[in-house]
Amino acid sequence: MSASSQKWVCQQLMGPLQHELRWYCDPQSQRVWFNYRDEENCRCTLLPHWLQSLDASCRGAVQQIVAQVSGDHQSKCCHFCHDDDRWFRMDLSYAYQPQINQELLCGELICLTQNADTSDQLFLKNELGLLNCPTFRSFLIQALQSNAHNGEPLVLMALHLEDKTQVSREQLAGQLRHQLRRSDLIGLFRQQEVLVLLNGVNEQGAIRIAEKLTTVARQMLVATDGIGLTIGWALYPQDGDNVDTLIERRFSRWISS
Repeated sequence: MSASSQKWVCQQLMGPLQHELRWYCDPQSQRVWFNYRDEENCRCTLLPHWLQSLDASCRGAVQQIVAQVSGDHQSKCCHFCHDDDRWFRMDLSYAYQPQINQELLCGELICLTQNADTSDQLFLKNELGLLNCPTFRSFLIQALQSNAHNGEPLVLMALHLEDKTQVSREQLAGQLRHQLRRSDLIGLFRQQEVLVLLNGVNEQGAIRIAEKLTTVARQMLVATDGIGLTIGWALYPQDGDNVDTLIERRFSRWISS
């Protein structure tokens, strides 16, 4: 890449950034230019060096999306959790820049769990961080792809409230939020169900979590004169290796309250 091209790229990265990170990558030279929102200057390094500086979950997501977009030149996005705390979306596109006669990968990192803008409200149901069904499915697909590559387990847990129960699924999900890791995802599914994505959890961990949630839910239901909760779960990869199979088998193991 010429000096004028590098100057143009850095100019695009200067100034206030709307999102957490903006970056460009030359797929031929593997050079990457990036600027974080809380920094003033554009920085440049080689893609492998930059990847090594990232959190492991972020690194895996970036490697995956770079390989996909470099291969088919189609814009894509992926999701990942950073520091067991916040969820992010990485958008990446492949574009020819006529100003510099250069093809570049153009990426942005968007935080979904803090300071979400209007477009990201589709991802967050409310202040509890509940995901709507399409977004939960998107996260589950991304987690399955990542875990297939890294050989990590995953649990899809479902909580079904009977119609006669005087507790809403939003109330139930709010109680669950205090019992789970901040990186565990909670989504609303159908009229009476809540889904939970427990990444990195094995069968023994799923049983312990289900028993814990059963105790919490039973206390909540008794306090509101409600009855009728079933907690079920499916394991990856034992019960299925794709999102539709796991959802279909979400009550292959279950506990009833």
